[in-house]
Amino acid sequence: MFVTGCQRSGTSLITSIFKDLINEKIDESKLINPQLDNPSGFFESKKLVKFNEQLLEIIGSSCSSPPITLPLWSKPPLIDILINARKDFEDLAISNNWIDKDPRLCILYPAYFHILLKRVPLLVCIREPIKVAVSLYARTGLSINVGLSMWFIYNHHISKSLTKDDSFYFYDEFLNASEASSEIHIYEQCCKTIEQMGTQLPSFEKFREILKKRIKA
Repeated sequence: MFVTGCQRSGTSLITSIFKDLINEKIDESKLINPQLDNPSGFFESKKLVKFNEQLLEIIGSSCSSPPITLPLWSKPPLIDILINARKDFEDLAISNNWIDKDPRLCILYPAYFHILLKRVPLLVCIREPIKVAVSLYARTGLSINVGLSMWFIYNHHISKSLTKDDSFYFYDEFLNASEASSEIHIYEQCCKTIEQMGTQLPSFEKFREILKKRIKA
């Protein structure tokens, strides 16, 4: 499963929760190192992020300057790059019980059809646009207008790839899940997502423990 969403939309938190819920073993050496502004970690694989940054550069874009229209990944020379990348991502292609995350996938997700030769379910994280813009400003100095534009472009592109088998979660729902009724609602949503992965469902007690640990982290 790919987790994505515009930057500063809670993708790191929600990825960490789902990795705990499916008992995925986390190899810290393969992940992007935590930073001062995200000390709990990004839960992004170095390999995925490095390749996605290269793809964005090739198409003349970047995280903070996403493309308005998407390229044709099925045409040369882009298709040749994707075919050559298949060997590097064969571990994702032959397995279903994994979670990887990168906000860049909002832009680049269609490219992975040609790399993995299958459709990977999506988990999209949503946050109010003004909160995303303010958080981006505080973190990177990007103007509020640029942040709002990024929110629109990221979510516009990934929305075109969504199907009934995908999931989306609101970041603030996790942050504010203090009441039992809210926890139960989110727990049921998470179970529906995990069920599609063919992984054993966690108990509600385990979910509450993980939520408490990750929200405080």
